[in-house]
Amino acid sequence: MGYWPGDEESAMSVVLPAGPGPWTVDDLPESTVPVELVDGKFVVNPAPAPRHQLVSARLVALLDRLGFAGRVVAASDVIFDPHNSRQPDVLVAAPGVDLWDGPALTPQEIVLAVEIVSPSSVTTDRVLKPAQYAAAGIGGYWRIDIEPRLVLTAYVLQRGDDVYTETGTWTHGERVTLAEPLDVTFELTELRR
Repeated sequence: MGYWPGDEESAMSVVLPAGPGPWTVDDLPESTVPVELVDGKFVVNPAPAPRHQLVSARLVALLDRLGFAGRVVAASDVIFDPHNSRQPDVLVAAPGVDLWDGPALTPQEIVLAVEIVSPSSVTTDRVLKPAQYAAAGIGGYWRIDIEPRLVLTAYVLQRGDDVYTETGTWTHGERVTLAEPLDVTFELTELRR
C-alpha cells in the first residue's frame, strides 16, 4: 500500500508518550518506524533506504543458509536496562534462545550484532552502538558500510575486555572468513546481488 497525501492512516508514523520523561523500555511504542531508547530519551530513526534493507535481508538469508536458521532476526529490540534499548539491523541469538518467547532480547542472549551504516547513522554505528554492545558483553559486532562501496568490518570481544578488537575488513568481491563469534565463510558479493 502506498501513501497518498491526505491519507494519514497509510503513512508510517509513531505516537510517543507525552511529557518530559525520562522514559523506560515499558514506554516503547509498537511501531513500524525504528524507535530506540537512549538514556531515557526516545530516538526515532528514519526508515532505512532500499539498499540498506536489501543488504539486511540478504544477510539474514545468508546466515540462515550457513546454519544459523531460527537464530537470525532483523531490527529486533535489545533491552540493555530500563532506560536503554537498541535495534541492531541484524542480530544472531545464542544457541537455545527462544526468539518466540517475548518482545525483546537482552545482550546476554546475543552472540552477534550487525549495523548497516546509513548517512544518518555514521557516528552511532561506528562509535556509540559498538561501545554499548561491547560494554554489555555482546561477543561480536559487524559493521557494514554500503557507500561508496560494500565493506564489512568484523570485531570480536576478547575475554575480559569491554571494547571490541577488529578481526578483519573485506570489500566487495572478497571472501569473508571468520572463526568467531560465528564460524562462517562467504563471498561479500552475496550481500549485493
